[in-house]
Amino acid sequence: MKIPAIQSAEKKLELSEVVIRPIETDFERSQVYRLRYDIYIEEMKRGTHGVDYATKQVFDEMDESAILLGAFYHGRMVGTARLNFSSDTVFSKSDLYQFEVFEKTYPKGVLMITKAMVAKEWRGSMLFFEMVKAMHNIALERNAQVSLLDCNDHLVGTYEKIGFRSYRGRVFDEEYGWVTPMAMLHADETYLREVRSPLLLNLKRFERHAEANRQKVAQREMA
Repeated sequence: MKIPAIQSAEKKLELSEVVIRPIETDFERSQVYRLRYDIYIEEMKRGTHGVDYATKQVFDEMDESAILLGAFYHGRMVGTARLNFSSDTVFSKSDLYQFEVFEKTYPKGVLMITKAMVAKEWRGSMLFFEMVKAMHNIALERNAQVSLLDCNDHLVGTYEKIGFRSYRGRVFDEEYGWVTPMAMLHADETYLREVRSPLLLNLKRFERHAEANRQKVAQREMA
């Protein structure tokens, strides 16, 4: 997935018509599972845990406690990601991420991002970054302090521009081969500014909104 220097007016118009939000219905859940199948199995020819070849869906036990994010273009799902929080999830592959180290430092404050993907025709657009902003908003709202994910070599640079950092180099995963675990502190304003992350404005907007809410609460209590 490449970061385009210039995005066409046509693509910007299309992106403005995309709705990014957590899924709400069983049908939308099935759309998530089917998009995973289309990309992992049919496009990438990659076997993966939790494949149902009969229904052409990919799902596993972590979906039960996850927030499943969907990007919808005129009702059709064109992107998705899975968000699991340590406050209510028993993580699989915890050794891969050295999860215990993060959980000890940020108890109940770890977000694991997995199965993030964009439909083929939307790669090269800014859709992926809009999805990342949505994930960041959810993380801040849930008071999660750090996100963990892993990616293949060609995506490391993309995630670094967002604000993620590699913390243990490349490791071998039995399901996906060689991957790079990465972490990002959601409220690390200094680092987000240093890498010119698109999430910096997100963070500042969230902080302003939170402060406004605190002032409203204080005013009500004084009334």
